[in-house]
Amino acid sequence: MIASVRELSRYERWYGRDEPPTVRRPVQAGALSAEVEGPELRYIRVDDIEVVRRLYAAVRDRNWGTVPPTLSNVQLDDGGDSFRLRFDARHVDSPLGVDFSWHGEVVGGADGTLASRWRARLTPRSTTTALAGACSIPPSARAGLSREDG
Repeated sequence: MIASVRELSRYERWYGRDEPPTVRRPVQAGALSAEVEGPELRYIRVDDIEVVRRLYAAVRDRNWGTVPPTLSNVQLDDGGDSFRLRFDARHVDSPLGVDFSWHGEVVGGADGTLASRWRARLTPRSTTTALAGACSIPPSARAGLSREDG
């Protein structure tokens, strides 16, 4: 038996999956800049120095697998020198008993401050969630360094 090989789509060749890349929106908050990708902030910089690679929330099931969110009510208010990102997220994996909802808000102030607020709620259908929390990934330039290394 001979298996047929189909031609990969442009997106599969470029990104490894047959869908366009996620659109990122640049935002500014005083000297702070970032890119908004869904409910996440990426490439957070102060002036020209990257300080955080990725800021996001993760929900894990009992096997520590990531349960991706379904987003709704996403709103980005871009004031030029400030921004406010608001959204609702729901993470559901019924076979593993995860049904976790939360509302997120990230605010970048004109003075360069960044604040986030997340309100979560377990639904009655949720029987297990191993972890739900904020994650901050450092820039690659800091990989392997301790705090004492600068």
